Amino acid sequence: MWQGCSNEAFRNFIPQKKSQTMTTKQLKSRIIEKLEKTDNVDLLEAVEYAIDHFSEEVYILNDEELHDVNKGLEDMRNGRTLSDEEANRKTREWLRGK
Repeated sequence: MWQGCSNEAFRNFIPQKKSQTMTTKQLKSRIIEKLEKTDNVDLLEAVEYAIDHFSEEVYILNDEELHDVNKGLEDMRNGRTLSDEEANRKTREWLRGK
């Protein structure tokens, strides 16, 4: 149900409560309490999917990863690309060699 759903679309789905103010700890406790009481598998899967896919954590590339990404972009701009078939063949060959 949520697969392919953007963060913005997911956030727009959730009603915004403006009245009651609570701490993050209080909100987590309320959510945990409700999750422990439910046997609704669809709800539990939706919550798990939301936690897995809509976190606010941002992965920061290290210097080596950033270098590799920039090298790949440069290769692409200079026409140094492979078709899917070529890439799959090279990957299979590389895996056989390991």
